[in-house]
Amino acid sequence: MRAYIKDRVKQIIQREPRTLAEFRELVKLVLSRVIMFNAKRGGECSKMTIKQFNNPTAIDARKDYDLSGLEDRLCDRFVWKY
Repeated sequence: MRAYIKDRVKQIIQREPRTLAEFRELVKLVLSRVIMFNAKRGGECSKMTIKQFNNPTAIDARKDYDLSGLEDRLCDRFVWKY
């Protein structure tokens, strides 16, 4: 499952322009990956409130983690927040 998610995210990210359906799929894939990564506390994503979602704290993952090329490109496109 992890390999499929990684490969499919890569396919979607490399294709431009992306369709709304692809963006929706990307959102689901990333959420699935987060839940799998955080397996011990997988329910945390479902407990996020609208207020927390709309007013997150931004983080710079590049300084804290050794990111792959794909992850680095994702940081260029998206803001990491918690």
